[in-house]
Amino acid sequence: MIRTQRFSAAVLGLVLAAAACNNDKLNRPFANIPVDPLFERYVSMGNSLTAGWQSDGINDSTQQRSYAVLLAHSMRSPFFVPSLTNPGCPPPFTNVFTQARLTPPGYPTSTATSCYLRRIPSEPPPFISNTAVPGSEVLDLYNNLDTASNANALTQFILGGLTQVQMLRRAEPTFVSIWIGNNDVLGAATSSPNAGDSTKITSVANFQARYGALLDTVAAAGPQGVVLIGVGNVTGIPFFSRGATYWAIKNGLVPGAAFPPTFTVSNNCAPGATLIPGARGDSTLVPFPYGATLLGAARAGASRNLDCADTVAAVIVPKELIKLVSAVIAYNAYISSQATARGWAYLDPNVKFAALAADTAQVRQFPYFPQGNAGDTVAVRRPFGRAFSLDGVHVSSSSHRLLADTLRILINSKYGTAIPAIP
Repeated sequence: MIRTQRFSAAVLGLVLAAAACNNDKLNRPFANIPVDPLFERYVSMGNSLTAGWQSDGINDSTQQRSYAVLLAHSMRSPFFVPSLTNPGCPPPFTNVFTQARLTPPGYPTSTATSCYLRRIPSEPPPFISNTAVPGSEVLDLYNNLDTASNANALTQFILGGLTQVQMLRRAEPTFVSIWIGNNDVLGAATSSPNAGDSTKITSVANFQARYGALLDTVAAAGPQGVVLIGVGNVTGIPFFSRGATYWAIKNGLVPGAAFPPTFTVSNNCAPGATLIPGARGDSTLVPFPYGATLLGAARAGASRNLDCADTVAAVIVPKELIKLVSAVIAYNAYISSQATARGWAYLDPNVKFAALAADTAQVRQFPYFPQGNAGDTVAVRRPFGRAFSLDGVHVSSSSHRLLADTLRILINSKYGTAIPAIP
């Protein structure tokens, strides 16, 4: 695998180097002059969020809805996206409850392992602008070969085996955005064998060392402007519901919501305000797949119980929740301090998403399950609310637009530019 990656990286490097000999203005995806010289060559770095992953999949359509692409268009910056052929790699969900994925007419039924590769342009771009690779942690942006790295098939398909830093150097960027760090804690939260597994959290010391090394390499590339985006609160995504919400529904405290008679919820899932001994539902998180499996079995007539005890590996219990939240806080304190020390812009994404979470139409506190109707459009199209896609983890197109506009305002304020509103 390493030899294959190195060979592919070398081939891609020769192709891009040859293409770069041409004036990159001739290769622009749209014929506009940047609104400011600062945006002559904008490069975005990151993971699945920046790449445009939605509904547990990615294709050329979701890629074009990434906040980075929207921002680049408003900057009128040349921006080259490594387009993955429709229906995608893998194709996104069309129904999370049936696990159906996008399958165009005439194609074999799409699955989680289906992969349609890069679209071959008639003329290769001089560089890749959106270098983000799904699954990336901080380390992966500058090292694909470390035993702790997470290089995957999309690293090969998107960057030809190069690191994001190597591609950034080829671009010689004038402006860079970096949104990385979520996966350093998300994998711990969503671990199916042991939700909230703290052994999977990147230690704060390692995070700081790796993030600092990344920023040093970016600074060495000489961009005139940089914006750092903090780590999202991974425990606040609608992929998780509080044990207290399950308890409230089961006890008839949520009008219009009910569980099957064969589904029970232990009293340790009650909110602390009930004063029930052992109640901890406010600080216990139930992953969507686990809750959905329990409810599905109960609807089929089997007896199932949700328990919020420490002994239940499938839920995130209070002591694990504290570690997850503490890691995010520590990560963001470091990212913010680095932005300040280097004179760069910093955005805390949790401010906007906390505001969205206050609106249950945007972020549901409990997934909307089909109400006995296979054509239930709310459940099929927006089970987690308008702000999130069908996997409950990755944000929706409307949230990408909100993030792009938030970044636009921040960049204009920090660098005195005049990026117009996101269309």
